[in-house]
Amino acid sequence: MKNLASYFENPFVKGRIALDRKKAFGEDTIERLTVQNTNNQFDALLTQTKAVQEALFGGLTNLSTDRAVRKARTQSTDGIMKDFTIRNSKLNAYFIATGTNELEVYAEFFPQGIRAFTNEVTKENVEQRMTTLITAITNNTEVAGGAAVLQQYNDFLTNYKAARSAQLNKTGAISTGMDALDEIEAAWNDQMFNNLLTFVNLNRNLPDNIKLYMDPSLLEPDVHHGTSLTGKLKGTVKDSSGHPVKNVLVHILDGKIDNAHSNANGIYLTQPLPVGTWLVEYSKGERKINKQVEIKQGEELSIDIVL
Repeated sequence: MKNLASYFENPFVKGRIALDRKKAFGEDTIERLTVQNTNNQFDALLTQTKAVQEALFGGLTNLSTDRAVRKARTQSTDGIMKDFTIRNSKLNAYFIATGTNELEVYAEFFPQGIRAFTNEVTKENVEQRMTTLITAITNNTEVAGGAAVLQQYNDFLTNYKAARSAQLNKTGAISTGMDALDEIEAAWNDQMFNNLLTFVNLNRNLPDNIKLYMDPSLLEPDVHHGTSLTGKLKGTVKDSSGHPVKNVLVHILDGKIDNAHSNANGIYLTQPLPVGTWLVEYSKGERKINKQVEIKQGEELSIDIVL
């Protein structure tokens, strides 16, 4: 039996996936999702996915990253609210079709009337509206259409709380821009995981359907990592005051390459690296920065780092 706990893990976080592959994966996902959005059922997912993709890979400056994070988070909460109100309209239509709107139980679902749960939903009242419907559906599950409907409304509340909490969370002060970049990448990871869970729920026991929405192979390491042509990476690591930093770990992400370290003068030199594009992580303690580099045959590429 598969480890059930593994289903709760975000696969886009594990394995330290290189940013260039995340970029290609995100672009491909947006294209596939657009094709599958024949009935506009993925409008919210598309909006949210495009927002985090643009925030992470749109060539934003350090000063604009904070606004980009907030924009993506705002679109996420707005998307959930929109889906919630649309679902309420469909639930009301179901009640009209079944004659439930003529019964006393109908008031348990929409005590303030249907408009309060569609046109008049705001960030100030949405959680209360969600809770009202969850309570009503819990007490009258079959009347509302069954357990799947209850689960959907529970998901609305869970997802909205998480998105709203992230939206209200203040991002830290931006110095090098890495703190903000980490937050934007985390938002990208979360959105892709949310997309994946949505596709799985729509295609239960149909794993081959993943190709309709995502191409996991785009997240795999590049094949050129096995080439016999090589170059090297060198440089100096200094702190913000210009002093050399020793014992900085230079790690080639997604490559079976021994790590390098900076010496007492902050100088580092890697072993030969296969030609191609690599994501390199420089770290010491809690300080970390990533650089994408292109290694060419016979070249010693010089990259200086401020850490």
